[in-house]
Amino acid sequence: VLLASKQSVAQESDPVPTTRDVIFLSGFQEIWTFITVWTVTVVGSTYFLLSTQTIFIQCSKCKGIWVPFAALIFGVIVGFVHGAPVAAVIAGIYTSIPYNIGSDIATSLGIAQAIFILYMH
Repeated sequence: VLLASKQSVAQESDPVPTTRDVIFLSGFQEIWTFITVWTVTVVGSTYFLLSTQTIFIQCSKCKGIWVPFAALIFGVIVGFVHGAPVAAVIAGIYTSIPYNIGSDIATSLGIAQAIFILYMH
């Protein structure tokens, strides 16, 4: 009984995620939405943070508090316009083969796509 309780404690505190912890995405809409949301989030937040940094460094007495929010909206639009078609292609590829993509893979694809979009702009 003591050995069984030690094994269950070791399984509960195991920090390494397993395949049981990953959510698998199977449909086109799930995959496309997941990749697009991650792409839009990363691009929009990067535009927001960089414009906030620019406002605080460049003009400390400016009244341009609206600039970061305008940059956030612009970043969301840029991320969606450039990211949604590529996410559709990726989702089409993964749904055409009999393979369910994990949420961790979809997250990394969305972040990588956002980094590529930011690099090109």
